[in-house]
Amino acid sequence: MSWDVFLVGFPDRVTSVEQLQPDFRESPVGPVDEVVERLRTDCAVEFGPRGSTGGAVEGDTWSIEVSVGRDDPVKGVMLCVRGAGDEVLAVIHHIARTLGCVAIDCSSGEILREGSAGSWHDFQQWRDRAIGPTPNRGPHG
Repeated sequence: MSWDVFLVGFPDRVTSVEQLQPDFRESPVGPVDEVVERLRTDCAVEFGPRGSTGGAVEGDTWSIEVSVGRDDPVKGVMLCVRGAGDEVLAVIHHIARTLGCVAIDCSSGEILREGSAGSWHDFQQWRDRAIGPTPNRGPHG
């Protein structure tokens, strides 16, 4: 079970998804190989063998599954966040900045702003009610 965040290139003037026009087309993130390399070197995302477009980064109490996809150029990056703790928010924002993207909280449809947890806390509460609280939830919980 994960809290999902989508990274996409938006025009600088857009501050909300409601401002997007029906004919909106995202700005490409970059060539697949370049995006994977930036994630690997600047964000410590571990990818599988060469050519793999799925990776992960882990903290003590959280993990982020990173999916770049196979479209070239990359149109967006999906982050599937698991675990607990607000430290993961700084990592999400770092990844978004590194790629020149905006983070969209898929639960609320809102742009995830720096300094805001979006629906992260609500997701954790919902998850704990659905599957039961775990005192020391690890990164895959």
